[in-house]
Amino acid sequence: MPKSTLSWSDVKPAIVKLPLPGLISLIQELYELNPDVKNFINVRFTTGDTALSQYKANLRKYLTPKGGWNTDAISVAKAKNVIATYKKAKGDTLGLAELCVTYVEIACETFDEHEMYHYDAFYSAFDIMIARACALISELPVEYQAPLVLRLREAQPQFVDSNIEEQFAKYGFDWQ
Repeated sequence: MPKSTLSWSDVKPAIVKLPLPGLISLIQELYELNPDVKNFINVRFTTGDTALSQYKANLRKYLTPKGGWNTDAISVAKAKNVIATYKKAKGDTLGLAELCVTYVEIACETFDEHEMYHYDAFYSAFDIMIARACALISELPVEYQAPLVLRLREAQPQFVDSNIEEQFAKYGFDWQ
């Protein structure tokens, strides 16, 4: 009886047998077929901010309400998935820290402009992202820490109590 679904182990033997031009052609077809695959390949095989900027744009898309206050227009899960996808594609600590700080900045804008402090899932994810950003920043060489710490400090929302000061203290960052 044939399998109802195929897995990687089913297709890997055929892929391994592809000549290099065939493999490159397959990758190109996937690249052109799916925007997520395109972003993944761009991040995996390029350097600089160009590929990272698409991930930042996606964070903004998923964390900013469209047409006023509307929690249906916000997807915390999709925003978190943007960062998870970047981690799988590239995994560099600086890029991950940059995305986490960007997430916090956009979330602060959303809190302040749309009074999102009533949306518990958004608020919980915000606090978790602050902790994650601080943890990642603490792993970076000192010369990369200061600009990211400054951005986090400046991003503090006006109307929401967060764990940002606690996280700064935990990782030895100067709050003032």
